[in-house]
Amino acid sequence: MSTPNDSNDGTPTGTEPSQQPADDASVGLIGLIRITIAVLRARPSLLVPFALAGVVGATSAVARIESPYPVDMVAFPANGVVHLSVALVPALEPMVEVNSGLVLGLKPAFLAVLIGWQVGLALAVTVAFAGVVRAAARLISKTHAISSPSATSEVGADESKGLIPSLVPSPVRLGWLFAYVLGIQIVLLAGLFVVGAFGIGPGPGSTGLGPLFGWLFVVVPIASGLFLTPAAIVIGGKRPIEAAIESAAYAVRRPLSVVALLLATGYLGTVLTGVFHGGPSPRIGVALGTFTSVAVGGTLHAIVVAAAYVCWSADS
Repeated sequence: MSTPNDSNDGTPTGTEPSQQPADDASVGLIGLIRITIAVLRARPSLLVPFALAGVVGATSAVARIESPYPVDMVAFPANGVVHLSVALVPALEPMVEVNSGLVLGLKPAFLAVLIGWQVGLALAVTVAFAGVVRAAARLISKTHAISSPSATSEVGADESKGLIPSLVPSPVRLGWLFAYVLGIQIVLLAGLFVVGAFGIGPGPGSTGLGPLFGWLFVVVPIASGLFLTPAAIVIGGKRPIEAAIESAAYAVRRPLSVVALLLATGYLGTVLTGVFHGGPSPRIGVALGTFTSVAVGGTLHAIVVAAAYVCWSADS
């Protein structure tokens, strides 16, 4: 078996994922991109879950405009052509930019509505993400002849019984993924509260280098370590903490690939929001930009996470 590395292994291209022996399962960055594209071309129906989630996200984003909550709607390239962003899970509202004012000074009734709003978005992300990750993993495991106890345990169990694979994983795995997604959102909201309550962040006259270095040396490493956590939950059947540890291990072994995928998926979600920038009205632009970003960017994010986990777990 080959040694794990971050180089291109020559994964074959084509309209459908081609057969490949398990001993050649070590896949680098370029190989993962090729597999992701091949999977989507072979199964374009994988766009459906995030297309539906995109409708939810677009509706929610437009509702934000009418709501009293302090948010900004920024589409690419209004926030800069070079825009660094990370996404641990696909964002259903990629155009929404919030600040500490969102959580500071809210009356209990408004805070309860905000929490319920975020829970609903987390549920929509969970269902779409789990469905695409599972379906992509099954297709990759089958067509690439990849065999791994952690990556294909549920696949093998279903196929040995001659069952038609379901779109979503078991309720237990779905529940743990929902807990993870909701936990990420809670941490982000808590971070906004801390920033506002304690005045953390760039002050008057700041060059912005402090936040930039913090982003590069704190946010990116943490996000890289958690990047494959959803796949470890949905495919490997692990609980969030155990899944996060396994994800971090892959990030340590393949740091360049993981960081590149993390930044690429985040940037893709941002760029796609600008497809309808400058449209007939702000609301239409927000709705169409959000839908496109979620439907396309979210689907590619889920497939590449599934591909990385299946291929790298088979090689470990």
